[in-house]
Amino acid sequence: MPLWNVRPPPELLSMPRYFFHVHHGDESYTDEVGDELADDHAAWHEATASAGESLKDIDGKLRPGRDWRMEVTADGRGLLYVIEVRAHAKAALPG
Repeated sequence: MPLWNVRPPPELLSMPRYFFHVHHGDESYTDEVGDELADDHAAWHEATASAGESLKDIDGKLRPGRDWRMEVTADGRGLLYVIEVRAHAKAALPG
């Protein structure tokens, strides 16, 4: 059989699924669908682009003590990345 007729196993054809969970103060969004992306680098790119858009949507709602966080996880691999925006009042800053 010629090599161009050999199909790789299905598990080699599928891309990893990444999930982007967002926490803002007491509110949380759990991504239960996720996105199939080529690799961890693509997941980081998606996370930073999505975080930028999400932060624009906060539009004045970020308050001291209500930090914003995005966690990127992957199927079967757990937590890969965390992007955090911390908000503090001057009196709460160390030093």
